[in-house]
Amino acid sequence: MGHTNSKLELEELKEQYKRNEQRATKENLILRQDIEKLKNYQVAQEKSVMERQLEQLKKQHAELENRLCQQQINHKEYQDHFIGYMGKILCKLVRATQEEKVLRKEHKQIEIEGIVYNIREYVSHGGFGEIYKGKNTKNHHTVTIKVLANSTVIQSQSNNEIQFLKLVQKIKLDNHPVFEYYGCKMSNDGIYIALELAHCDLYKLWLDMAAKGDFEKKLYFSTMIIMYALRTLIFLEKLNIIYGDIKPQNLVVVQMLD
Repeated sequence: MGHTNSKLELEELKEQYKRNEQRATKENLILRQDIEKLKNYQVAQEKSVMERQLEQLKKQHAELENRLCQQQINHKEYQDHFIGYMGKILCKLVRATQEEKVLRKEHKQIEIEGIVYNIREYVSHGGFGEIYKGKNTKNHHTVTIKVLANSTVIQSQSNNEIQFLKLVQKIKLDNHPVFEYYGCKMSNDGIYIALELAHCDLYKLWLDMAAKGDFEKKLYFSTMIIMYALRTLIFLEKLNIIYGDIKPQNLVVVQMLD
């Protein structure tokens, strides 16, 4: 009897082990299926992310391509405009050069406030007009003749300059730091202003006299330049004038006349 019970218990244990093994196999299969599903889901998610990123890159590429095309169009329009603009400038320069050559060859006379000047030598061309050397036919002094176009804007600026120069002439000061003003004439062909002759500007003076010198020479010239520049600014300040275009080319050395 006891032996029979032991056999039954053993059979039950075997059966239970078998059921447990089957259950474990089934659960293991389900687990593998779940893992496979999870892997497939992750792959799908990654694929979806990559597809979205690819679409975003395609969109960015298309936008960049459109911008580049527009930039090329704008650049071409700018080039065309620039070429046309430069062409106009070159035409004006050619015409100005032709006119300038005629003026250089001419020995023209102009009367300014009762004084006749012989315009003898072209000096330079600025933003608003031309500079010539002229000779006073009475005392034979060489002067600067500024020739400006007679337009409304330039006429207004010239009037301001002339009023300032006339004001300075009334100030009794030895060796004052502003051009001597000799007179002005306005006509249909231009505005003529007679001024004290400038020997050279500060930039040229530095190159000619100091740039290649030793330290002491440069120091001496620098000190003199600063002293005279400050003297000029103080002079203008006393007239309630602020000068806003200080540069070597606008500071000149005048030729002292006997």
